[in-house]
Amino acid sequence: MTQDEMFEVKVADLWALRQAAERATQNIEDLEGRLRAEHEARGEAVKRYGARRVELVEQEMRKRGLTYCTRCFCMIYSAEADFVLTEGRETYDGAYHTYGFRNFFRFYRVCPACREKLLDAHGRRGGYDTFAKDQAYFHAFHVEKRLDGFWVRKFGAWGHLGWHDDKCVLAELPGKLVEQLAAEWGLPPRISFESEYFGGPMNKLVIHEHSAAAAH
Repeated sequence: MTQDEMFEVKVADLWALRQAAERATQNIEDLEGRLRAEHEARGEAVKRYGARRVELVEQEMRKRGLTYCTRCFCMIYSAEADFVLTEGRETYDGAYHTYGFRNFFRFYRVCPACREKLLDAHGRRGGYDTFAKDQAYFHAFHVEKRLDGFWVRKFGAWGHLGWHDDKCVLAELPGKLVEQLAAEWGLPPRISFESEYFGGPMNKLVIHEHSAAAAH
């Protein structure tokens, strides 16, 4: 074989290696695309799984006539639940060791014990702050849910809470309570993503099997 022929063979080998690298790159890109799609599909499945478990727990609660206190998060019968509105002024800590006073407005669905505690605290006032020239105070009012919304009884008169509807939002069912009821009622366990090492991507699928304590 002449030197020219050897040169052409080596050039042909280079072209073959380049084509092999290009094919491998294309295969890798195709695999990465499918992997991204699978990751997205798995993430959506886990998200829908979690939402449906919560929906199923809430549905079963309604069927059994149960609800939960949005203040202490204990389970109660719906017939025992009541609504309470609290408002007033409270202190808060700011930046650079400053503090001040601010208004608050909170809306609860409560158990009998929390209702009693809140209404018993109605009218309480803190000491007058001579520096801020302000004072904390607390009011608690009974609320009724009617066909046209929530009505609150303040200082002997009923008023519609329509202008505060955006604030009359009840706390969501806490995850700890969801898991307790899911274990008691035989629902499939929670699943989530976790990192396989500290600071790593959240790509490990974890099945949180029910503990014996959660079921009782």
